[in-house]
Amino acid sequence: MDYGSEAFIMKILLIVGLCMLTLNSVFAENKKSKAFHIDAATIALFNKKIAKALPRMVKKARNIQKKKIKLANKKKRVLSKKSHKKLIKEVKTRHCTEYNIKMLQNKSKPYNKDITEASAEHVISTALIRSIIVAESCFNPLIVSPQGATGLMQLMPATARRFGVTNLKNPKENIKAGARYLRYLLDRYKGNVLATIAAYNAGEGAVKRFNGEVPNYKETKTYVKRVMSLYDRFYLAYKNN
Repeated sequence: MDYGSEAFIMKILLIVGLCMLTLNSVFAENKKSKAFHIDAATIALFNKKIAKALPRMVKKARNIQKKKIKLANKKKRVLSKKSHKKLIKEVKTRHCTEYNIKMLQNKSKPYNKDITEASAEHVISTALIRSIIVAESCFNPLIVSPQGATGLMQLMPATARRFGVTNLKNPKENIKAGARYLRYLLDRYKGNVLATIAAYNAGEGAVKRFNGEVPNYKETKTYVKRVMSLYDRFYLAYKNN
């Protein structure tokens, strides 16, 4: 039961009122019948004590209610703060797939020359390179994941070293290593773009466990779908360039 609620306070008042009314009625009946005796002084004393105690009871109930409201508001503020932090985190980590193609093209501009050169050198569509960059870093060349993946194409240092690159925060070097890795994966999976994208996300071992197909992992399936959607948009945006 909510001991601080207005409903509870009203119940207290109602019960006390009924008790007083009943006792006074009993006294009146007994006075007439003289079956047993409750003198007027006793009734008066009872009424006086009730009248004195009632405000304290109501005050206590109201204090309980105030504390409950204060606690509820505190919890609400904490939840609101957590929700705000969660929202900020989501905004910071949300994928650029939410942006329109013009915004994505603007983000790509500083790196267009490097992307075009890497595309020509390794015979990979610029749309695929851009799509991976968007999904991985949203064109942030300095981002580093908790696992250590670095730069535009979020390459692990060990992977980058396989392809002769060490400075992953340098956009040109990062794109060069990423393009080389994509070429390697495309060759390994005989041109299977879906398997290539999946391996870029989940690792070559994961694709191997699923016989060269996209692993049945929610994150990887979402990633592949996201990259393919971006690929289509970039292809259409740059096909006449």
